Amino acid sequence: MIARRSALLVALLAALAPFTAACGGSDAMRVTSPFSPELVPFFDDAVDFIAAPDRLEGRWADDWMAETQQRVRNADLITRVRVETLHSDSDPERRTSYRIVVRALGDPLYGEPPETGRFELRAHESSPGFATVRENERRLAQGEHLVFVKWYEDDMGTVRAHWHLSPASSRVIRRVQRLVSLRTGDSERGVEIYRSTTVTEED
Repeated sequence: MIARRSALLVALLAALAPFTAACGGSDAMRVTSPFSPELVPFFDDAVDFIAAPDRLEGRWADDWMAETQQRVRNADLITRVRVETLHSDSDPERRTSYRIVVRALGDPLYGEPPETGRFELRAHESSPGFATVRENERRLAQGEHLVFVKWYEDDMGTVRAHWHLSPASSRVIRRVQRLVSLRTGDSERGVEIYRSTTVTEED
């Protein structure tokens, strides 16, 4: 009887493996430091559409650079992605949340994505950037994005992502890669990744 139950358990785990692997769950999703309150403004579960930061002026330009510096300095993963699926759910209290499955594209600018290349981003009503997702569902599903990810453990001990999405334009990629090179001290590696990366040019 025990042997039979063990065989059934093994079969069940084998059947579930493809589903758990679909959204990552690899060693790449490793918490490197606590997600402190100071990081919330930078990994705000939000999306922006600033494809040409060099066109910003004054305080807008200063804020964009300061926020991007903090994202690069603290991110566990920075990579180009494309949205594969976007779903909205409601809990019994009728609070809405979004589940966004993205697929990594090309070489990461920093860190390593899960082995499958796919992972999940979530935005809850309590997330600072919830409105940016709700108001831009269609735009999110189009084109490529640059994602900044900070992994954390939820109350159940599951590793999840706090994140920020920006356009994967050449102008954004160039500035982010310069900041990554400063963080890693590997400017030659930065040039190599940039040259091998196909990005969207925004005039």
